[in-house]
Amino acid sequence: MKIFRWQGIIALLVLIALISIFFIFFFDSLLKKTLEKTLSSTLKRPVEIENVKTDVLSLKFNINGLQIADKKDRYKNLLEIKSINFNLSSQKLAFKKYDIENLTVEEIRFSTKREKPWSIKEREKEEKPSKEEKKIDLKSFKEKLSLPSAKEILKREKLKTVETGKYYEEKLKELKIKWENKYKELQKEKQSLEALQKQIKELEKKAKKIKSIDDLKTITENAKQIKKQINQKIEKIKQLKRELKQDTELIKKAYSDLQKAYKEDINRLKRKYSLSLEGGVNLAGLIFGDKIKGYLEKGLSAYKTISPYLKRGEEKQKEMQEKGYRLEGRYVKYKETNPYPDIVIQNGKLSLVAFNSNIEGSLLDFSDNQKIYGKPFKITFKSNKSKYFESFLFDGIFDRTKQISKDSFTFEIKDLISQDLEIKNFVRFTDNKINLNGNINILNEQNIQGVIKLVFEKTKPVAITGENTKRLVEKLFEGINRFYLAANISGIIDSPKISFKSDLDEMVAKRFRNLVKEKVQKVNRELNKELEKYKNQYENKLNRYKTEFEKYKSIVENYEGTYEKALKEIKNKLSKKALEKKLKKRILEKFRF
Repeated sequence: MKIFRWQGIIALLVLIALISIFFIFFFDSLLKKTLEKTLSSTLKRPVEIENVKTDVLSLKFNINGLQIADKKDRYKNLLEIKSINFNLSSQKLAFKKYDIENLTVEEIRFSTKREKPWSIKEREKEEKPSKEEKKIDLKSFKEKLSLPSAKEILKREKLKTVETGKYYEEKLKELKIKWENKYKELQKEKQSLEALQKQIKELEKKAKKIKSIDDLKTITENAKQIKKQINQKIEKIKQLKRELKQDTELIKKAYSDLQKAYKEDINRLKRKYSLSLEGGVNLAGLIFGDKIKGYLEKGLSAYKTISPYLKRGEEKQKEMQEKGYRLEGRYVKYKETNPYPDIVIQNGKLSLVAFNSNIEGSLLDFSDNQKIYGKPFKITFKSNKSKYFESFLFDGIFDRTKQISKDSFTFEIKDLISQDLEIKNFVRFTDNKINLNGNINILNEQNIQGVIKLVFEKTKPVAITGENTKRLVEKLFEGINRFYLAANISGIIDSPKISFKSDLDEMVAKRFRNLVKEKVQKVNRELNKELEKYKNQYENKLNRYKTEFEKYKSIVENYEGTYEKALKEIKNKLSKKALEKKLKKRILEKFRF
């Protein structure tokens, strides 16, 4: 009997040789293609791997040049990793458990340029990025600062000043005609006055020669008649004075109403043509909103990619418990005495390339079933001072150990020297030094709540608009070298709501209000000046009427004074008492001789 069966040994050696050849020459490339296909299908985006190297005996794996494409841009990668190195536990692998004790991931990069666009076969799946660029509508600023000139306003507006001036101008024209006629009548009165004065003088002459009682009676009677006429004339003059005073009051009222109308026009036009200081534009949100939304979108995309793997083992376990496969010719998985997740990464050493700096990180306790493993998954990136920042910290915790999952992320970057930030054709922020911090919490992998805050400790706004609006933009940002922006995040991760708050908006709004105030004050000064011209024009006409009326008043008072003087003269020289005295004196003088 033969101890060895050479045919069997040779067959075994050939089999071993074939397996060795397969693993040496084909396994790595086959694994590479399998990984690319599986990851592309899982991540729903093209994934490329430069090469895969394995050591089957020691269960060591090395994946180089991993590129995960950005679906929105064929010329960019969402994520790029230089190399991934890990080894599997052979003990756990025997039970179909993938336990990685140590993982090393080198040079993680986000949003990198590709040497060539991803495969043309995937082109149909490409999500076209929006070409619409966020712009500040300077037209709205200019419109808010645009006011017609004072002359244009006065041309289009119905002015109470003009209406009042015209009204009184017509009234006073009528009065002027009236008093011109009365003046002509007064001119006739002059002859009557002269005749009465002549009669008085004649009576005075007779009074000097009075000889008898009959002369006294005659002179007294004539004096009474003249006195009666003078009183009638005085009463007529007083009536004219009252009428003139009443008409003169109209001039005073015209002055008052004209001034009132002028003030009402000023106030009404100021209100109507004042510039709105309300509203404004969310500058901070427009300038930085897209970047923050972009980073958040990429972060949530990565979160949604990782999240299912953290509970895959748990879901699989539930599925196996809910369905029975006995007597169906299927694989049956019995309850484990020492349950262990299907996939575990105990420790990981990470390297992130961001802000032109190399940032070291760590990964701890990744598993696909945290309820069994009993530990949350933690990921940290931390770096001290570099050329581009003072310090960098990111802490992420994926906690699925309880019924309600709670994932939290905190980050802080101090004194980050960032690239220029700009809104096209508006403003560019240069020489930026930023403090960034934030925290985000996600419950049940759906509800998100958090805040991201950026404090620009140093910045320099530069206007990059056209020449016509450059000065406006320069004034809006003049003196601004520090501001903050807070982004509040809420809602669900598929469509989170982001609201922005920033003192930049208030600072710009304040400068805008000052510009508006200057513009309004300028137009108001012009309005005051132009309206005052109208007012002065009618006041000058009123002054002329006033002068005319004062002339009439002087004439009337002159006549009144002359008649009163004549009346006084009659009283003093032609009264009965005065005449009796003269007669007595004459008689005494006659008998003295």
